[in-house]
Amino acid sequence: MGQDALLDLSFAYVPLTSKAATPLAPGPPPFGLEWRRQHLGKGHLLLAVTPGLNGQVPAAQEGSVAFAAWDDDEPWGPWTGNGTFWLPAVQPSQEGTYLATVHLPYLQGQITLELAVQKTPTVTLTPAALVWAAPGEAPPELLCLVSHFYPSQGLEVEWELRGGPEGHFQKAEGQRWLSALRHHSDGSVSLYAHLQPPPVTSEQHGARYACRVHHPSLPALGRSAEVTLQVAGFSGPSLEDGIGLFLSAFLLLGLLKALSWAVAYLTTQNSMEKKTE
Repeated sequence: MGQDALLDLSFAYVPLTSKAATPLAPGPPPFGLEWRRQHLGKGHLLLAVTPGLNGQVPAAQEGSVAFAAWDDDEPWGPWTGNGTFWLPAVQPSQEGTYLATVHLPYLQGQITLELAVQKTPTVTLTPAALVWAAPGEAPPELLCLVSHFYPSQGLEVEWELRGGPEGHFQKAEGQRWLSALRHHSDGSVSLYAHLQPPPVTSEQHGARYACRVHHPSLPALGRSAEVTLQVAGFSGPSLEDGIGLFLSAFLLLGLLKALSWAVAYLTTQNSMEKKTE
């Protein structure tokens, strides 16, 4: 979706050798080429060209271009030709069956090609990075945004729990549901997948909840996003905690040095006053 589509077409022509056939001039003959699209029961002429002939043809539609020409110029054939069709920045409305028709002297040939449009989804999981819960309490609801994909058919969302007491991947428990589809102006769609996990135990500290998405546009393993579960009372000091402890120790050391300098200064002053008396 959004990329150019190239429908490759090549054909061959062997001139008639019958005595009843009208003799042709040496070299490949003129030919006509048409490309049409059929989708949801509707036909639409996209492009018509007649290389080697002068005549009025309809203007090309949707920015389409055909590379229509003979590939060789032998005087008496046989000849091979090119009718490749180029369609820029395809959108969902342009998928369907494409019908190519080649018109030659005493001959007409047709072929159909299927164009399927796809767009891979983006997967985002919130809350991001970390989710906190106390033992015996349920973590907050997890939202998996599957955005800007096409087509809407064939999408599957799985919830996994990675790690934890059993130390391997398993199907995540809890209530799950999908939101309604949201349609975008470019023809793609988005939806939210929801998971409300059950109460957690201390053994699940450090486990990861993952949202895995399968779609025809993705590899077999799909695409996933994950968050790490932190159980309250079982997490070690974080990097921020370490930095805070270091700064506190640094400030305490500075305060102790300042106090020692003040005590030394007062002691010196008292000694000088006694000598003066």
